[in-house]
Amino acid sequence: MDAPHIPDLAGPAVTLRPFDSATGDLAYDHLLEVEFSDDGKYLAVCSDQNRVWVYDTADWSEVLHTSAGDEWIVPVLMWVPGEHILTVKTYPQPEDAEVEPQWAFDVDARTEAEVPFQGGKTRSRDGAYRLHPNDARDGGYDLLATERSPRRRVAHADSWDPIQCESFSGDDSRLFLGAQENLYVVDPATGEVVDKVMDASERLFQLESSPDGSYLVVNCSSRKLSYLYEGQEGLQELCVWRTADKEIVMGRQLTTWVEGLSWSPDGRWLAALLEPRGEDDFHNGRTELVLFAMGPSDN
Repeated sequence: MDAPHIPDLAGPAVTLRPFDSATGDLAYDHLLEVEFSDDGKYLAVCSDQNRVWVYDTADWSEVLHTSAGDEWIVPVLMWVPGEHILTVKTYPQPEDAEVEPQWAFDVDARTEAEVPFQGGKTRSRDGAYRLHPNDARDGGYDLLATERSPRRRVAHADSWDPIQCESFSGDDSRLFLGAQENLYVVDPATGEVVDKVMDASERLFQLESSPDGSYLVVNCSSRKLSYLYEGQEGLQELCVWRTADKEIVMGRQLTTWVEGLSWSPDGRWLAALLEPRGEDDFHNGRTELVLFAMGPSDN
């Protein structure tokens, strides 16, 4: 059965409010990035204004709240593979693959660190594959050259179909790419599309693979008609897709925006950044970090 292996979207098991420990001007700030460390010991989030929080997943206690500085425009958060070292850099551009500066912090030592530049917008679990935006006419990505893989172009489409979201499976065997409406499944070893779902949704915003790639959590346009929710146009929905047959096995209508998703390496938790939709709350230090547990709601 699906239930033990997918997040219970009926309600979060844990709700964290990182901005409660923040000081200063929170206008326009919101949580933008969320990532579990490779061993699942820590969960890190980064805000649009380069604030960084780290939580211990054993009890969800806050172990770090610091600033990555003010240099990074649309910050990208990335752990050094296999280590408890966080890096933050500016969202990469097609022409800047390997030479951008970065901020790095050793969470265990509680001090800034010097580590090799962590290339790409996102990476596979072991760092063998790193995804970087390119300037190709299909609006896609390149897989950067690493010790285990040459640089490859991901030819996901024959025409303009810009990718909005992406996720590697935990075993690195699949790369899932969400365009505006279409879902592509790529073999990162070759860069070739091995499966796809056209017209998967009116709009795909975020997606995250389960560790084994058997399920996807997708944040997409609501499948329900907007007139059923007066005054709430553009509603989003979290859906769980079973990758074997492309079936949606669970969905949850949202009254918030979703800014990011991350599935824990042990498969026990789905982390989501939920941003209030209200005009007075939007991007104003109100984003919540919620954890959905796998299985039934008595977890």
